[in-house]
Amino acid sequence: MQTNTATSRQPIGGAESYFIRSGYRSRDKVEYFLDKTDDTVTWQPDVYPYTAARAKELGRDVVIDIGCGRAGKLASLADEYPAWSYIGVDFGDNLV
Repeated sequence: MQTNTATSRQPIGGAESYFIRSGYRSRDKVEYFLDKTDDTVTWQPDVYPYTAARAKELGRDVVIDIGCGRAGKLASLADEYPAWSYIGVDFGDNLV
């Protein structure tokens, strides 16, 4: 098993566990997050560059973002890699 020391010292599972770290627990109730565009903070700015690097490394050209909010960062990635396909998944007012 691999260990991702950047975020956790717990082992990361393999493909059979969708690479979710050992000990991960999901929430039964999720607090809705409205992705407002007037926020000047860019949350998780390294996620999309990492995603693009992994996609290129693995020869992939489809990005699925679960919990994309209003998909501003996903749209920026699409500007950078226009030949790829993108799927954004969210709910509530973020879809509007």
